[in-house]
Amino acid sequence: MFEAGGSLYLFDVATEKSKRVEIQIISDKKAMIPKIVNVESDLLSASISLDGNRVIANARGEIFNLPAKKGFVSNLTNTSGVAERYSEIAFDGKKIAYWSDATGEYQLTIETLGTDPQTKTLTKFIDGLGYSIYWSPDSKKIVSVNQAMEVMLIDATSGAVSSIDQGKYMFEGNLQAFAVTWSPDSRHIAYGLS
Repeated sequence: MFEAGGSLYLFDVATEKSKRVEIQIISDKKAMIPKIVNVESDLLSASISLDGNRVIANARGEIFNLPAKKGFVSNLTNTSGVAERYSEIAFDGKKIAYWSDATGEYQLTIETLGTDPQTKTLTKFIDGLGYSIYWSPDSKKIVSVNQAMEVMLIDATSGAVSSIDQGKYMFEGNLQAFAVTWSPDSRHIAYGLS
């Protein structure tokens, strides 16, 4: 017996043929039964690596690592019941940042890419939601805005958060559209604020 594509198959050694095993689960809790879902139409955000070889995409609360042309697609988070949002790959291509509610509240999370991935929750916010993430070119700092309209500068190693500005009239549309541009030396940022 083996699994492929979410289905079980029985392999007959004598005939060298496999047959799908049909499984029926009878339950009053149909919504609780795990299922494979095509998330292509649920794309929330995407980030392209600096070399153009990988795309980090966020759909249906999961973070996916996609090849630009050919290769293996992997679910980096694979966390049923946890929502990850606004994923962004660092300029160095070695890590990604995203907002995760694994702790019960959205926290900025860093995950290293490669053969031995490490995940680190950087922040300890009591409440709120962060929006788009903007890495500095040296991949050491992050700027984001939260639902309280605070522009936050976050150290990507220590998780230290500095509130560097405050919006007055930023509602959902403005928060989602908030954008930051970093100077090449990672010392200055530019953004619009309402």
